[in-house]
Amino acid sequence: MQIIGEAVIDGARVKKACATVEISFRSYLRWKAGRLEDKRKGAVKTIPRKLSEAERAKFYSQSNSERFRDMTPEQIVAILCEEGTYHGSERTLYRILREKKALASRTESRKPGPSRKPPELTATGPNQVWSWDITWLRTDVKGIFHYAYVVIDVFSRAIVGWSVEDCESPEHAQKLFERIISRLGARPQFVHADNGGPMRGVSLARSSHEAFDADVFGPD
Repeated sequence: MQIIGEAVIDGARVKKACATVEISFRSYLRWKAGRLEDKRKGAVKTIPRKLSEAERAKFYSQSNSERFRDMTPEQIVAILCEEGTYHGSERTLYRILREKKALASRTESRKPGPSRKPPELTATGPNQVWSWDITWLRTDVKGIFHYAYVVIDVFSRAIVGWSVEDCESPEHAQKLFERIISRLGARPQFVHADNGGPMRGVSLARSSHEAFDADVFGPD
């Protein structure tokens, strides 16, 4: 600024003098007005209310506690404020979690791994592999459905059993399988289904029914 001032006294234009010493004219005006802080991107800044390392560690530790580790920063800060505790803002907590690489998951569960393709079930004869599903059937009343439970033999593609019920229920599915096994006198080696609630219910309840012992169900 002193050199630019001397140049201006000698008759130079301010903008030309700034360009000669490679200083932005706007920076020169800022410095002349007494605003000497560095506002460039990435410059070291002084934050008066910045949390200390101990305060940041306490904030991070509390957000990872069993109580808060499944909540968002907004929820954590709001709950703490209601209880009379304030460590910092949501943005501060987001910055801390981002630095710790803890934004994705803060639980103690295992990291997600690659999905594995389930083994393919093949049938070389009847009653080896059955597949079943539930189809919604429309009624005359909008929003009211019947549910068709259908079981097919993967080898022949024949429908070995079916029923129409008024709801989805593992109990309905169990009774259907019991009727099919009793009528055919045969038990499949595997029963294939998706991961729906009634499908999981049948698999979990098979040990309490004679028709659903460990020989009937293989991997879902």
